[in-house]
Amino acid sequence: MEVIHFPDDARPARWAQPILALGNFDGVHRGHRKILERVRRVAGERGATSVVMTFDPHPPRVVRPDKAPPLLMTIDQKLEAIVGRPPDMTTELAGCSFAARCKYAQPKCLVEEPRLLGIPGHQWRCHFPVGSPEGDHARQVNAAAGVTASGLQLREDLV
Repeated sequence: MEVIHFPDDARPARWAQPILALGNFDGVHRGHRKILERVRRVAGERGATSVVMTFDPHPPRVVRPDKAPPLLMTIDQKLEAIVGRPPDMTTELAGCSFAARCKYAQPKCLVEEPRLLGIPGHQWRCHFPVGSPEGDHARQVNAAAGVTASGLQLREDLV
């Protein structure tokens, strides 16, 4: 994944007809994944480049900081959640649909769907949420092994 910081970085010349997914993508839930998969699919069909544009800071934090909702992810966590193998949207799998691309994935993720967490309007499913003690432990276990329970090889610079 290539990260461009707009407006400071120039648009890469190799972006042929960019197809854009624009959004905050806080939490990167099932709906976000469907949008991102569709952008990838349409870009592939058209020989175009799939692009995801997100915000930092979140727009309400700039416009109405007193009314801004609490964020679920930092920009680094958000980029980490977007990068990687896309989930297989054609096959209903047991367990967490993110397990194949999640660097926190443990054996439990492969067989058991996570319960719904969060508050109405900001909900997600995860056995090992980013920033939680469980998530930190899962990340450390996988980093030491260099691979997740689903077989995803971890790059040292992304662990």
